[in-house]
Amino acid sequence: MPPEVSILPSRLTYRLLVLGVVTVVDLVLFWKLQPRGLASVRPILVFQVILAGLLFGWRGGLLAGIVTVPLATWIVWMAGNWNAVTGVGLATGALSLAMVGSAVGGVTDLSRRLRQEIVHRKRMQDELLASQRRHLEASMEAQFLRASRMASLGTLTEGVAHELRNPLAYLTSNLETVRTALSGPRPPRPEEMKGVHDALKESIEGAERIETIVKAIRVFSPRPSEEAEELVDVRTVVATALEGVRGLLRTRAVLSSRFEGEPTVRGNTGRLGQVLIHLLVNAAEAIPEGRPERNVVTVTSRTYLERVLIEVSDTGAGIRPDILQQIFEPFFTTKPSHTGTGLGLFVSKGIVTGLGGSLTVRTEPGKGSTFTIDLPSARR
Repeated sequence: MPPEVSILPSRLTYRLLVLGVVTVVDLVLFWKLQPRGLASVRPILVFQVILAGLLFGWRGGLLAGIVTVPLATWIVWMAGNWNAVTGVGLATGALSLAMVGSAVGGVTDLSRRLRQEIVHRKRMQDELLASQRRHLEASMEAQFLRASRMASLGTLTEGVAHELRNPLAYLTSNLETVRTALSGPRPPRPEEMKGVHDALKESIEGAERIETIVKAIRVFSPRPSEEAEELVDVRTVVATALEGVRGLLRTRAVLSSRFEGEPTVRGNTGRLGQVLIHLLVNAAEAIPEGRPERNVVTVTSRTYLERVLIEVSDTGAGIRPDILQQIFEPFFTTKPSHTGTGLGLFVSKGIVTGLGGSLTVRTEPGKGSTFTIDLPSARR
């Protein structure tokens, strides 16, 4: 279809039309009234000059003042009043009307420039306020992220301490065995060296276990250089998050994970890890301690129609229908005031939304909940 062409007259056309109508009316009145005497009807000619100055500024007023005198003179001549026209009268009339038109037009131009300056300053003020608002929102988001990290980290502390205690214990014991074997006056016998090698092997395994746990915790404190967007391997992030909560879940539920394909998204490893750990901490807290064999927390990931779906499911208490619509609101929490900030799900939803995805929940009271992270796939 051909492009639509506007048939509405422009603002300039309106101005010219109004000025033309007023000029015609003005000159007709002058034609009808001038037989009574030019002195009494000359003020009629001022209206169109003033209007020209108002509509087109000082240039329009000046031009209207210069043109009006010859037109009025022609009308007088056409009416036969030759004697009423003098050179001095023509010069005086032209100068007077030109001055009136220029003065009115100058005031109009000044008023227009003042309005433009006011609009420009208001636009600059609005832009400054918008910039300050964006800066404040970014600062608040950073504070929310830190608060959420610290809240989840506090919850994980006990489980992490338990996870570190075991490898540290046999790491210390094995190193003491090695020190004792190597500090004697004679070199160790071959059968003793086998024990030394076994102790060193177990020590290395313990150190690797500690390193794995520390890596899982580091998602709560990414350095500025680690905040950049990157390709994120979902399997790796999930595995790291599971390591971080394994100690917390040990007395509550069995951990399970399932992957389909090699899901990859574009985002930030630390932030996505924070979301997963928070969801896993929530899943753990929805299950009472004491009977882990009766409960399960499952993390699944799959690619579906160029999207990556990550689900965190638990068999805990579920969410009551009367609060379901509030769980993503800031500062809403069902935990005691000294243990919850109410920012975890709010911040998590913000992070997922910032990555171009969504965070939703399905729940049934008494049977558990499933949180779904839906992100665009980096392989589409």
